[in-house]
Amino acid sequence: MSPKVIAATVIAVLLVGMVAIVAPPAVADSSPGDGVIAYSVKTGIYAIHADGTGLRLLVPWHPSSCGRSCVVWRVPRNPRYSPDGRHLTYDMETYVVRHGVGGDAEPDTRTVYVADANGRHTRRLGLGHHPEFSPDGKEVIYLLNPTAYPSLPLLEEPPKYGDDYGPMEAVNIDTGARRTLPVPGASEFSVDGQKMLAVRQVRANGAIKWADTLENIDGAEMHDFFLPEFYAELPRLTANGELSYDCPSAGNRQPDMCLFNPATGGHRRLLHIHEFWALEAAGSPNGRRFAISGLQGLYVTGANGSHPRRIVANGSGPNYVQSDVPTSPVWQPAP
Repeated sequence: MSPKVIAATVIAVLLVGMVAIVAPPAVADSSPGDGVIAYSVKTGIYAIHADGTGLRLLVPWHPSSCGRSCVVWRVPRNPRYSPDGRHLTYDMETYVVRHGVGGDAEPDTRTVYVADANGRHTRRLGLGHHPEFSPDGKEVIYLLNPTAYPSLPLLEEPPKYGDDYGPMEAVNIDTGARRTLPVPGASEFSVDGQKMLAVRQVRANGAIKWADTLENIDGAEMHDFFLPEFYAELPRLTANGELSYDCPSAGNRQPDMCLFNPATGGHRRLLHIHEFWALEAAGSPNGRRFAISGLQGLYVTGANGSHPRRIVANGSGPNYVQSDVPTSPVWQPAP
């Protein structure tokens, strides 16, 4: 994950301890179009209705042993639905945990898959991470693992987990045809399919920084933004073209969720809940709701952050399960 991503939080949190976590049982399939949200935790990728019902497992994790006091976790992350809501793509990464004191990601193990929306009929697409469907749904576009582009010019070497830079690879999910997109990532597209949200290194005020970049998909125009972020989680594009991002609360006491309008330069606070440490906000396809993930669970709100309701709870204090922080929420589009 990039320096724009919560390397110091979710990655570290994901790897804390070796306590066995029991996944909830699968239930009846969720129907597309009724407000279904997918998200990832250590134990897999799950889907849940926006009203908090119908939780089910889509893609399980794969824990195994690697010897005495050693376990291997293959953890699926970063789910994204196709524009028609019929397919799901995600990446899976391998971690090795020894003696119950955390673990390290195995280099270049991240692998991209595509499946039916219910998690079945899984197919491997290639080595990479942070996949996204193309606006027409025909391709899955993802970032390549670092060794795939060792000669890529960088202003400076990124820190650990800081490899969310291009190029990206696009794979046709029907024909398997591949092509390279020589642009930085991560890949996320606007609703009209004309712009892409990326992250890249830039020189600004005499320093090298990572900028959130909104660019035309043909590379003809790009705009860099330096958002006042708390964790520097990757922002998300909303249905109306705003960027959601984790922003500091008053007094910088916790991360809240804010929205930024690239056209006007305006910022507004979307959600503040005391001691809810917000990470990501995914807007629904119709722009009427948000799914907001954080260290304590997953909330659903109205378009302006109204009527927040927690539909996935991690608990807090002694009941806080660190390795089950929900990340990468995404709404399933109606077919």
